[in-house]
Amino acid sequence: MAAAEGLEQAARARRWMSAVLRFGIAALLMAYLIQSSAIDWQAFRGFGDHPDLVLAALVSLSVTVVATAARLPILLRAMGFGLCLVPAIQLTLMGLFFGLFLPGSASGDAAKIYYAVSQQARGTRAELATVVLFDRAIGMWAMFIMPFLALPFFWGAVSGSDGIRTLLSFCAAVFLLGGSVLALVLFAPTSWVDRARSLLRLELAWRVVDAIRGYRSSLRAIGLAFLMSMAAHSAAIGTTAFVAGAVAPESQVPELALVVPLGFVANALPLTPGGIGVGEYAFHRLFEAIGLDGGAEVALGWRLGILSVSLLGGLLYARGFRHRLRRLDGQDQHGEMGE
Repeated sequence: MAAAEGLEQAARARRWMSAVLRFGIAALLMAYLIQSSAIDWQAFRGFGDHPDLVLAALVSLSVTVVATAARLPILLRAMGFGLCLVPAIQLTLMGLFFGLFLPGSASGDAAKIYYAVSQQARGTRAELATVVLFDRAIGMWAMFIMPFLALPFFWGAVSGSDGIRTLLSFCAAVFLLGGSVLALVLFAPTSWVDRARSLLRLELAWRVVDAIRGYRSSLRAIGLAFLMSMAAHSAAIGTTAFVAGAVAPESQVPELALVVPLGFVANALPLTPGGIGVGEYAFHRLFEAIGLDGGAEVALGWRLGILSVSLLGGLLYARGFRHRLRRLDGQDQHGEMGE
């Protein structure tokens, strides 16, 4: 018992040390941006001068949230579980809230898993938790392809930037690696999987693998979830463009379609809580690479929007998540999402 308590205390200490380190990195990056005058606080008066752009940014951000939330019902339905769109939106907002306000790089995902599966039968919790994480993974996977949709149009403007080329190479490598791992898990012959299972007796890990392999007969669900992710990322780019129009009008150029997704990739790196500091620094340098100012202000303005919807997630958390996933019969599984 004492040994177990000692291990738990050591793990708790490591978690707190990690949280302190991550908050410290965020504070140092923000201090650097402020000290170097990379952030012009006067620029945020633009929110008051352009209420139409603020409203457009909030509408676009709402589309991002809805499109993101729509992935989970699609993936759950393919596994034989029903979840309406409204509770899926609530889960997404609550995940944003916990991801911003709790220490830990996976606190938002952990919260979504807890509220999505805690009321389910024990025999299905690991599989349902896998679906929630798979939902997040597909969203991240789609994010890494977004810069390449705009790259053919703006390669001449960014080809001279070593930083942008490095980020593009990173995005390509992660996207190809993620696709390769997914294809291996989905399409590896059953004999290979059984052989690996006999060598590595990790029951929980194989339950996760089996849950993902369950999508072999529902590849359409993965495709739809990927498309919803691309729609969500596109709306997020639109949100950032509206914010740019308010706080840094001179930066509202077509090249944002390339540099903003790269900024989102940098912001997603689990170095600081919610990417605070990392995103602002990345936007600042990416905007500089194409000869623009205002990158840090645009990132901060976008983050204010995320903060607003996260606070809504906090209110929904206080209200409580009372929805339970329901089993679908064979006919219902092909029905419309949100029934």
